[in-house]
Amino acid sequence: MLPDFLEFKLYTRILGGEDVLDALGDELAALGVSRLLVVTDPVLREKGLVDTVLRPLAGGRVAIAGIFDRCRPDSDVALVEEGARLIGDVGADGLLAVGGGSNIDTAKAMNLVWTLGGSLLDHQGAFNIDQPLKLPLVAVPTTAGTGSEVTLAAVIKNRDEGTKLTFFSPHLAPRLALLVPSLTRDLPPALTAATGFDTLSHAVEAYVSVNHNPFTDVMALEAVRYVRRYLLRAVTGGGEDPEARFGMLVAATMGGMAFNVALLGAAHAMAHAMGGLCGVPHGVANALVLPAVCAFNLDACRDRLGDVGRCLEAPGPDPAAAGIEAMVALRSACGLPATLAAAGVPEGSIPELAALAAIDAAIVTNPKPMLEEDIATLLAQIAG
Repeated sequence: MLPDFLEFKLYTRILGGEDVLDALGDELAALGVSRLLVVTDPVLREKGLVDTVLRPLAGGRVAIAGIFDRCRPDSDVALVEEGARLIGDVGADGLLAVGGGSNIDTAKAMNLVWTLGGSLLDHQGAFNIDQPLKLPLVAVPTTAGTGSEVTLAAVIKNRDEGTKLTFFSPHLAPRLALLVPSLTRDLPPALTAATGFDTLSHAVEAYVSVNHNPFTDVMALEAVRYVRRYLLRAVTGGGEDPEARFGMLVAATMGGMAFNVALLGAAHAMAHAMGGLCGVPHGVANALVLPAVCAFNLDACRDRLGDVGRCLEAPGPDPAAAGIEAMVALRSACGLPATLAAAGVPEGSIPELAALAAIDAAIVTNPKPMLEEDIATLLAQIAG
């Protein structure tokens, strides 16, 4: 059935392939960038990936004004505000984010503070940014999971409160994303698995969201198919399977495009809580709760979860239930934890986790209402 109203828009131009970095200088110049600030982390810089990305700019029209390489997993408010000050110090007129979702989100939030001023905390929330941000942002992901290279969202940790803050606006989306498979080649198996399950959770939750539409459906289901085809290959094949690496980059981007509009659900609400309170990596947290959340939602969206099951090539007469079992099997094959205890989440934290998840924005579009006590019960079931 078609919705009464639907909307879909692509905010980011996407170039994918092994040679697209060759066009980086021309693309930046076309965006009006002459002094570039690179936002990345010390590990990628030490490994030489940042140099690889920047090599095509040597001797060209775009100067490197500076490199902010202090990003870390779960980037926080203080780090973002430090980076925003650096924009002015070096006179940058464009941003290039190189790395995973945390690095790209840091660049988005830096641009937000540089444009609007004040503290990052002044601007949290959804659709409350009423002007374009000052600097064009180009994203080069080195993981295949968050989809941040195309999303309207930035998630930043408030370490003082032990929470994750969500910023959501069309103005946050990068202007250009470059998908280069070789940049994910050396991603360790555990991180490949975790980020890949983040992609799967984006696709599944976008597809069953109360806010889905025909355009998001296409992107979400194709992302599920790509995860089924490529994730385990990427985990086990290391850097020797470039097709799998490229496939997972495409899947992550499609998942991000789907949830830009459809939004997410209870799995992400719980993952945000576990990341903020217990420091669980986001992909690990999603892998931990996604099958249980789908089981909770089953009676509200069995047909849609059946579509997911078919995309996962789950056998049997009940594709919805078989699809959930397929998620569990894929999680196990990827070596990801199946219990809170295995993920380092104390059972005593369940009440606080449930309280945080119950007020997370992602819970609103879950296909079945989920109350704080429902969340606590679910978490207790997977405590281990």
